[in-house]
Amino acid sequence: EAPVPAESFAASYSRFAVAADHPAASAAGAEILAAGGNAADAAAATMLALGVASPASSGLGGGGFLLYYKASDRTFTFLDFREAAPAAATPDMFVDRPAPMPGRANAASQVGGLASGIPGEPAGIEAMVQRFGSGMPLSRIVQPAVKLAQDGVPVSGAVARMSSYFGDQMRADATMRRWFEGEGPLREGQLLRQPELARTLRELGARGARAIYTGRIAREIVRANRAAGGLFTMEDLAGYRVVEREPLRAERFGHTWVTAPPPSAGGFTLMQSLAVLESLPGRWRPTARGERPGAAFLHALAESWKGPYLDRERYFGDPDHVRLPLEAMLAPSRIAARAAAFHPGLANPPEDYDFPLQAAANTGPGEENGTSHLCVVDAEGNVAAVTTTVNLPFGARYTAAGIVMNDEMDDFAREV
Repeated sequence: EAPVPAESFAASYSRFAVAADHPAASAAGAEILAAGGNAADAAAATMLALGVASPASSGLGGGGFLLYYKASDRTFTFLDFREAAPAAATPDMFVDRPAPMPGRANAASQVGGLASGIPGEPAGIEAMVQRFGSGMPLSRIVQPAVKLAQDGVPVSGAVARMSSYFGDQMRADATMRRWFEGEGPLREGQLLRQPELARTLRELGARGARAIYTGRIAREIVRANRAAGGLFTMEDLAGYRVVEREPLRAERFGHTWVTAPPPSAGGFTLMQSLAVLESLPGRWRPTARGERPGAAFLHALAESWKGPYLDRERYFGDPDHVRLPLEAMLAPSRIAARAAAFHPGLANPPEDYDFPLQAAANTGPGEENGTSHLCVVDAEGNVAAVTTTVNLPFGARYTAAGIVMNDEMDDFAREV
């Protein structure tokens, strides 16, 4: 059964704002801002709280991206803290490998230890706070998340629904098995307590990211991963590094747009969408500020995404290892062709917007992921925009030290 879309709304705030997909996470960020923290501190607290309140979507066992605007010098910085492949990973390690367990999304690249990449979120949080934070200690920033994990947080409708799809796989893990009250899925509104995760969060606050990448917790992560069939080593964890990249920029609709570069496909999708929309007649363009978008614009917006999503599946990869034809994908002639294919009264099939480049490495479309996004604006005008994920819902469906581990190696899979 398809979920009912949430009603969107706009709100104005006088000092600061936090937007996240769980109210407890937004409250965590607001608490840190009210205590004197800035956007970076609050974004870190919000991320940590999201990992407790929405473990299907994100957490310390995953990774993400940060786009940060520093108001004092009007600069943008992009940090890539996505998961990394373990050193022993090979291109063919999922070929002809049987599914580890029954159920949905049960390929070896989607569930179990082999599906996990080296998590990047702990390092990303530390880098964010050290580089942009107000000086508030990490031990204070983790406190809202520790309290949620220790005292419990009500299960959201989204988490309950996703547990109905993956409950049998989750019960194979001793920690997640304790989340369930009975035979059915997690119940919306039930109190979810995670004492193991609370302990891990306290250690993160006391010792920083090295608490996750070295020592007791690192040994537990390696043990759990290898017990689930994975390849992790202590050296893999100790060697993880955050990467800084140059953000994408474009001038559209009289504004400068700054967004995430590859390996994120979201920023590229936005840039192509804006270019196509700007090429259409006025009635299909965005509505004036403060107005609700009309049906004409929403139709054009949906159509403008179809071409970029084809490009995403066909051409995208890690820019450290794959040459991405960004200029060719964003060429004016190609944008004009996609704008010309737009029909004002029809939802075209994606193929109508398909203008292949010469080089293609078709990977096929992936499944919907368990991903989250948050945004924080502080009183000084600093802005933190973070995308964080464990990939598919509840990641690889096993835990280590209370942490839900990702199944990000599914993005490397040649066949799923």
